[in-house]
Amino acid sequence: MFDCILPAKNAQDGLVYTSRGVLRYKNAKFAHQHDAPLDPECDCHCCRNYTRAYVRHLFKTKEPLDWTLSTLHNLHFYLHLMQQARDHIESGDFEDWSDKIIPQLQQEAE
Repeated sequence: MFDCILPAKNAQDGLVYTSRGVLRYKNAKFAHQHDAPLDPECDCHCCRNYTRAYVRHLFKTKEPLDWTLSTLHNLHFYLHLMQQARDHIESGDFEDWSDKIIPQLQQEAE
């Protein structure tokens, strides 16, 4: 389920995982989002320092920094998600949490 290449390969294709679902930042609608991080709820280096518009620009110009930043974001997202899963397993409410989080993560983020 969590293949070692998945975060990097999806980042290379302009796709990142966010708390609001999958974000395909290569889409034109993100070109002018100069004040929005990839995920507003994320504290990774990419989300703290770069906007959707900038990361999209890097993608469109085939700048390797795009791949690096979005891969770091995806890895950070996975690590945070796994920590949440562990916490919910320990607290005994994993099933309720997963029933809520899985549909949320599968939707298209705006």
